Amino acid sequence: MATEAPLLRQHGNSYNIFILVLTIFSLVIMVLLFLPVSQAERDLLLFYDNFVCVIFLFDFAMNLA
Repeated sequence: MATEAPLLRQHGNSYNIFILVLTIFSLVIMVLLFLPVSQAERDLLLFYDNFVCVIFLFDFAMNLA
């Protein structure tokens, strides 16, 4: 009885470029959070950081499943 190989999820180049851009964006946000900025700017940076983290978490969960 032959067993089937597990189905591996393949990502296209556009998806990998999207994740690369998000990673660079996240690193820029991290650097900006170390600079002296106003409270409104800090809140906006934290919102963007959380948004990117949710996308990374969703990507991780989809790859784990």
